Amino acid sequence: SNRSAVSMLLQPILATLWQSPCLPAAPARQLLPPRMSASPQALFERGRDEMQAGQLRAARDSFAALLELEPHNTVAQQIMARFEELQLPEEQGDSPMEREAVSLAGLELQVVGRGREAQGTCGAHLWASAPALVEWVQDHPEIIRGRRVLELGAGLGLVGTSLARLGASSVTLTDMPQQLSLLRANVEANRGEAEAEAEAEVEVSSLVWGSPLQRCHAGHEVVVAADVVYDEPLVAPLAASVRELLLGEGAPRGACGLFALPDHAHFGEGKGGEEGGGEEARPDYESLLELLAEEGLLAERVAAVPAARAA
Repeated sequence: SNRSAVSMLLQPILATLWQSPCLPAAPARQLLPPRMSASPQALFERGRDEMQAGQLRAARDSFAALLELEPHNTVAQQIMARFEELQLPEEQGDSPMEREAVSLAGLELQVVGRGREAQGTCGAHLWASAPALVEWVQDHPEIIRGRRVLELGAGLGLVGTSLARLGASSVTLTDMPQQLSLLRANVEANRGEAEAEAEAEVEVSSLVWGSPLQRCHAGHEVVVAADVVYDEPLVAPLAASVRELLLGEGAPRGACGLFALPDHAHFGEGKGGEEGGGEEARPDYESLLELLAEEGLLAERVAAVPAARAA
């Protein structure tokens, strides 16, 4: 699919050329020198920072300017080749993103840009698994109370924002680089909405599944995710990241994961009946659970929520 293609294209760039730090939800804007007057090193650093911030078109322009100065720069050539494969859409102008009020498991939140997809992502929707996860945490607040939480595939960030209100000591929201702009907009839209509730600090960071973790990704006691098993080629990279977060260097003792995953079975479709002889197709999430079990991570089903109730 297009999502997996973009993920696989971006991953080698992010994993081998630069590291991605945790950034505040709304970083201060920096005045950058015009590209025409910048040195090759400055253009590379500018393009890197724009990539980390999810500003893919701006990053493309910076690396294009670098190639004008150094036509034989092989790193810039590689990056521009990736951008051409991504086929970024044209700018949609400066029209403001729509903002609306939503209720997530009884919590009143603001959502910005719902349905406005970033290239190669499906993170601009509020999937049914999100309220299911938040509702379960409301009934079992001890799992996050006073603990550091990291969310994978945060999308609009509403799950992590909700957990910040429900007692987490801190929350780090992660997603693909091209999703970060929308993710930060939603974090900022909800900042200060719950001041009386001593809302935890929320940070935003790029995390490409399967790529090396950064220092800011370590040390989280709870890893959460909602509706992240949607594309079969991404399951193995996702499992690798979960393993590193829960068992890798810097993982706290007793770290755990809490995933809300839909009970659908799409991975076996179109494979010529490989599921065999009328047998019921297994849920897609079992592919993730099998990979985690191979790493020594065992999963336990703690609840099942009917789709009509979660929607």
